[in-house]
Amino acid sequence: MSAADLARTAQERWTGSGNGAAASVFVNNARILPAKTLTAQEIYDDCSGVVKNASYDKETGAIVPEEAGADFDVDEAQRLLDVTKESLHRGIEMACGGNRVGDIGHAVQSYVEENGFSVVRTFVGHGVGKELHEDPEVPNFGNAGRGPRLVPGMCIAVEPMVCQYKYAVKTLKDGWTVKTCDGGLAAHFEHTMAITTAGAEVLTHGWEEPGWTL
Repeated sequence: MSAADLARTAQERWTGSGNGAAASVFVNNARILPAKTLTAQEIYDDCSGVVKNASYDKETGAIVPEEAGADFDVDEAQRLLDVTKESLHRGIEMACGGNRVGDIGHAVQSYVEENGFSVVRTFVGHGVGKELHEDPEVPNFGNAGRGPRLVPGMCIAVEPMVCQYKYAVKTLKDGWTVKTCDGGLAAHFEHTMAITTAGAEVLTHGWEEPGWTL
């Protein structure tokens, strides 16, 4: 069985549907949150599965504006989410056999910074296989044409983590919660994909709009 088939099997058995449905939801306890107390401004859906020597990983972010504080800029938060998701899509477009990891990071970083946001350096994407997190690391920043070469049959997770202001973040004492150091908002979208000569085959497309394709 190919790496892509293993990853797809893991997804289907974990969710019961193969569409990347949520396994767990965290409110105000995500990997990246602003450095201030929130109500329900952000909901993060983090779903990871491992079965029979294969894994998959995906994460999405969303806003609940009706529960946000009066001073919360919903339009700017939505723009942050939109830019982060589009940066993921642009990274995926570069995830094809023969390209390099740096091509993905450069595509993500360029789009994010063109829109006035910044990319977290502390956390990066990764390979997916027998373990949930494997080599190679897949940064969301970098130079085109650099880094490990992408080979057909590889599975990787591309996961832009984008900050409203500066990209510095800190991990709290619980060892899990991560906040922006300057109090700005942050967003995180993620897909796991198999690398083919024709491009990336996305294995976790369930949270996208119906009929979504690159």
